[in-house]
Amino acid sequence: SALKEINNNARKFEEEIAKKLTGYGTVNRLVRTKRGYADIILERKGKKVVIELKNYKCHQISISQINQLNRYMEDMNVNLGFLICLK
Repeated sequence: SALKEINNNARKFEEEIAKKLTGYGTVNRLVRTKRGYADIILERKGKKVVIELKNYKCHQISISQINQLNRYMEDMNVNLGFLICLK
């Protein structure tokens, strides 16, 4: 992101969600996949979940963000993923 404030808000949002998810299992942040970085991988009871976070305040989630999540799920060989956004 070009603006420092937007970048800081996105990081705070990611940290807040990661902190809440630690109560449910092991949280790994910014995990490298074949085609990018997944925001969070949650491991619980031997299963993994890919979680992609979007701190969008004005615009909506588009198909490209859903495709991004699907690519990360394919790369990690996982069949469960969540797209979490601010609104």
